[in-house]
Amino acid sequence: MSEPKNEFCLAVPAVPAWLEAVDEHSLDVYAHLGFRVVEEIQVGVGEFNPRGEFEASGTGIPLYAMMSE
Repeated sequence: MSEPKNEFCLAVPAVPAWLEAVDEHSLDVYAHLGFRVVEEIQVGVGEFNPRGEFEASGTGIPLYAMMSE
């Protein structure tokens, strides 16, 4: 999170920031920084497992759309 763009978005409350987290660890990190989950979806259902590896009957990859306000 040391990129200037990210620091700017977090430092200026009037600027909404949007991101996508793809695992529980990232979800927790961004929630701690003030982001909230807007939507949770599964992508690649029936094609990939949660680690992004091909699996014909996989549950897909979780995607958490998050936003700071």
